[in-house]
Amino acid sequence: TLDPASTFRLTGETLMDPPDDLSLFAVHLALKAPPRFRVAALTPEADSAFRYAIGLESTEEHAALWNELRRGELPTRAGMFVSFPSLHDASQARPGHHTALLWQMVPRTLGGRAWSEVRDDYAAVCIDRLRRHAPNIGESIVGSVAMTPDDHAAKWPNLAAGLFGRRNTDGEPAGYRTPVAGLYLAGAAMPPGAGLTPAPAMACLEILAQDLGAKRWWARARRRSGGRR
Repeated sequence: TLDPASTFRLTGETLMDPPDDLSLFAVHLALKAPPRFRVAALTPEADSAFRYAIGLESTEEHAALWNELRRGELPTRAGMFVSFPSLHDASQARPGHHTALLWQMVPRTLGGRAWSEVRDDYAAVCIDRLRRHAPNIGESIVGSVAMTPDDHAAKWPNLAAGLFGRRNTDGEPAGYRTPVAGLYLAGAAMPPGAGLTPAPAMACLEILAQDLGAKRWWARARRRSGGRR
């Protein structure tokens, strides 16, 4: 999907909605051994989970993290999603080696600093947070690359709007309609944001059906499947 800014440039219009203030800091790791989590001593299958959520053990910790993000501060607590793709797809690494991906929630823009100034130091912080749960990670690393919110936006323009998509001036998620008649926006730049789901397109489809008076054929498909998507 073409990103909103490029779409509006093609129409001669200006995109006025401010970007969201949430994003991701990513660390990609090349490893010479699979992870060994402390908790696997009690739950062996933990070493082969599809995804790990690290940090944020209470609603209070969630609130504290969001407050830091809204203030444009580097998070002082872990709020990471971690995966090891090669555990489930061996083709993603050299034989006997593994890959890891760390996603830490961060502000889209830092207050008073550039992301390029803190990239390496904050990558080390994220790796250390993972190592507390999987101690062998540190000695297994053979390569690493960190990507800041600026790097993500440069590579994937849809993420320039932030993690959860465009927002209106009042901070609420932006609608899928545009000031240009007949032009609607879907894709990763729209709420609820980027991810391996068709949610933004599905939400836009609902709006299209309303405006065009079209039948919602997908509703019948859901009923036949018992509500499963």
